[in-house]
Amino acid sequence: MSRPREPSRRDQNEKAAGDSPRTVLAWYGPFFLLVFLVGCVQIEDPDIWWHLRTGQLIWEGGRLPRTDWFTYTNPDSPWIDLHWGFQLLAALLWKVGGAPALVITKSLFAAATFALAMLAGRRAWPAWQTVACWLPAVLIFSGRNQVRPEMFSLLILAGELAILFHARARPRLLWLLPPAQVIWINVHGLYILGLVLWGCFLAGEILRTVVRHEPAAGTQAGIPASHWVLVSFLMVGAAIVNPYGLDGALFPFTLLKRIEGADHAFYTQFSGEFRGMSEFLATYGWAGALRNLTTLTMLLLAVATGLSFVPRFLRAQFDLYRMLVFGLFAWLAWQANRNAVLFALVSATVLRANLGEWLEGRRDGRRRFSLGPVLTASFLGVLIFCVPFDLLSVTRPAEIPRLFGVGEIPRAFPHEAARFLGRDGMPRRCYALDEGAAAVYTFHNAPQRLVFADARLEVNTRETLERYLAIERQLMDGDERVFDALAEGAERGIDQEAEVPSLLISLRYLAANRELQHGLAKLKRFRRVYVDYVAVAFVEASQAEVLGLPEVTE
Repeated sequence: MSRPREPSRRDQNEKAAGDSPRTVLAWYGPFFLLVFLVGCVQIEDPDIWWHLRTGQLIWEGGRLPRTDWFTYTNPDSPWIDLHWGFQLLAALLWKVGGAPALVITKSLFAAATFALAMLAGRRAWPAWQTVACWLPAVLIFSGRNQVRPEMFSLLILAGELAILFHARARPRLLWLLPPAQVIWINVHGLYILGLVLWGCFLAGEILRTVVRHEPAAGTQAGIPASHWVLVSFLMVGAAIVNPYGLDGALFPFTLLKRIEGADHAFYTQFSGEFRGMSEFLATYGWAGALRNLTTLTMLLLAVATGLSFVPRFLRAQFDLYRMLVFGLFAWLAWQANRNAVLFALVSATVLRANLGEWLEGRRDGRRRFSLGPVLTASFLGVLIFCVPFDLLSVTRPAEIPRLFGVGEIPRAFPHEAARFLGRDGMPRRCYALDEGAAAVYTFHNAPQRLVFADARLEVNTRETLERYLAIERQLMDGDERVFDALAEGAERGIDQEAEVPSLLISLRYLAANRELQHGLAKLKRFRRVYVDYVAVAFVEASQAEVLGLPEVTE
């Protein structure tokens, strides 16, 4: 008769944790419900409109953009569109189910992202502790959870974090990294973060092997060290597996140099997501940062993750990989607020790993009351209750509100005005204030009708954007020379010569700019031909006469 198997240390830990399948479901069910609900916010990001139109045109024409399709001021500007995979999916979802299909799919992406990221852990670790470590990341995610190409970046980043966490025990997982990189570069330019993760991991393995004289992870499972070189080669080579080849692989670096270089202050006028924490503090101060849910949670998460390294140091367990990725992504979040969710994913992964390994050896198998699960469950329940009532939005006074739902924010986008300006006989060019209005105009009218400039910093040159600002200044001054400035630009197949573009102005933008209101009132050559609760449209008076469009006063 065989002797019964002695329970392993892992078996003992799982038993001590008391995490039966029912317990795991009791914790993870509400947690993923929260993640899904947090993702169900109405569309407020105007970039989705030019993404949708691009995807529609790719489906219709069977080709990707090479030069700009949407502006008449950048006729030869190269357009390296690394978002094309996302745009095809978005256009398909829009055709199938409109805005609800986009929002629900994005929420499912969010749930999958957190599920993958939470795989960077061990089954023996108590589920309530995992949920507690990941709740701050959900709060940060709730501040930036729109339908954007980065939802792919978050998903793939989470998957690669999980792979690298288990790579030392299961090195064959590393062969999943190159295919993931191929997908990544064809949906979003942040594919370079996968190379950053891999570089940090290699640095940690080199230190582990050379300094501590431990075998590399690959050799433990019988994989030659040369395979690490091959994985590295495939990771880098994956970058050129895109329709633009080497130009596509290098373009994120070109854009980063533009945004983070000497022209940073100029470009942030057009994209607030590139503003960093230092600029936020300069505007709102530390008091404002501590009153804002996103910045407060980021600071708390950063402190908690930093402190989680202390027990490892005390036990002489130095993990260079975890320190590098935590430090680098914290720096990225400091540089630009758009990186907050990326930092949240990485920081929560590191926090859970450090905390889990520290507590792993401290459980003695005895069941006793703990305040931690009670507080975690209470906080989780409060958040689930708050989300449908938009209570999280009021904690971010400096940010655009995220409203619960699966449609568009009512009266946020000038769809009717854009359709009006797309009628027969209307000018085939448009100067739109702000960039969101330009995106909506593009969605309804491109490529038959074009805009002066829009929010795509990868296409619009600094010269074009400077002209855009100069025209806005002329409009505010009521300067009649603005008509010549507006008419200047490449015709790009437009029949009319020296045509004065229409004006499309967001009513929210106009209401906040009294100078612009006064300047437009002085320009008698413009006639206001359309107004609603969202936008106002102007056409040159002579063309309005030809079209029989009267002046709209209210």
